[in-house]
Amino acid sequence: MKEFKTLGYDWECGHEDLIIRVLSYADRKRLYIGLYKEENGEWEDFGNLTVNLPHEDVKKNEAFIDHNFFESKLQFIKKYHSRIRILHFFEGSI
Repeated sequence: MKEFKTLGYDWECGHEDLIIRVLSYADRKRLYIGLYKEENGEWEDFGNLTVNLPHEDVKKNEAFIDHNFFESKLQFIKKYHSRIRILHFFEGSI
């Protein structure tokens, strides 16, 4: 298995060592950031850092943060990306 540098993620259920995967959503090609955790030698989906809100306006390389465990995700972003700009917090069902 290929070696990846992991990032520490502290959340309500403890600590995880994760990698991030940056892609784009099929709809409108917006920024997608996923979180992955190693389980039994394989990288498995841990959760989404971003969500696609196709009817909301965003600029290139901007994204909406998934509201599930929002505070933990926001702290993770601030820890590893000091220059990120938080524009808006969308709360509600999609």
